[in-house]
Amino acid sequence: MQKARSKEYYFKFFSKIKNNHGSLLLLQLLNYRENNHIKTQAEYDGSFQNGNLTLKITTNTNHEIIGLYILKDKILL
Repeated sequence: MQKARSKEYYFKFFSKIKNNHGSLLLLQLLNYRENNHIKTQAEYDGSFQNGNLTLKITTNTNHEIIGLYILKDKILL
């Protein structure tokens, strides 16, 4: 199991996303699936002020985020 990153890490990460791509304007669900009630995976198309990004989110049975990926043109940011 990986150690969780600090709040400062995520604050800097999301600040960088907002500075580069602007504010999030709209999320559209592209794909949703549950894996034997152990985890849930969802993929969204995010419309930002300066373009589109894909967001992939995985949660566990406690509804905790265990995976978060933000991609631009299929490249991980």
